[in-house]
Amino acid sequence: MVLGMTVTAIVLMDGKWEQVILHNVTEVHYGYSLLKVAFESDIHGTGTTYHLDERWPMYLKEFQAKPATELAEEFYESKRRV
Repeated sequence: MVLGMTVTAIVLMDGKWEQVILHNVTEVHYGYSLLKVAFESDIHGTGTTYHLDERWPMYLKEFQAKPATELAEEFYESKRRV
């Protein structure tokens, strides 16, 4: 069974910093398009893209990826204000 990675990211959304947790990420495309990072899950058949330029919405300040320890039901489980 493929579990993928759990990605924790700090993202600026609507002028507020949020901690975003993405589960079962199977692909990370750093530098995707110009100044973007894409996270994809073949398990859930979905993904999301963040910008590396703070002038754009959904600016990605930092992220950390770790091997997943269990299969999550949702790709985008939660987000909390930082």
